[in-house]
Amino acid sequence: MDQKPRINEIARTELERKILHFSLSFILILPYFWTDLNATTYFAIIALLANYFNALLLKKPLLPQEIKKNFTNMRRNVILAFIQRAPQPLAKNLEAIDLLFEKIEKGIEEEITKIERNYEKIGGYIGVTHGVLGVLIAEVLFSKYTFYCILA
Repeated sequence: MDQKPRINEIARTELERKILHFSLSFILILPYFWTDLNATTYFAIIALLANYFNALLLKKPLLPQEIKKNFTNMRRNVILAFIQRAPQPLAKNLEAIDLLFEKIEKGIEEEITKIERNYEKIGGYIGVTHGVLGVLIAEVLFSKYTFYCILA
């Protein structure tokens, strides 16, 4: 009986991972629909960003938690400033909004933790970097067919 909830959790995690994969693939096909973008330049910029982000995670694995902490502190400070100046009924609503944001942040963090594989936690997001570099190389060598490579 314990197996069924575990299987459902694994299936949900895989579904979330696939949704993330499709979202990232969608980002890669943007230059083919948005004609103002030069595909090679676009992929080079995305590759640099992916490499930079991956390097940050490898050097400082706690960076995402620091970013979340700073964002949370900034949000709380802004809401506290509004609460101090707002009339009492509005202040209560702002406190409720703050709690809602806190729940959303925790939910997002839990979802990211669920879909993150152990090797990603240790080795960073090298798959994203290699994927973007592969698309960049394909664009340079076989520009006519890169769109189909991304879809595959």
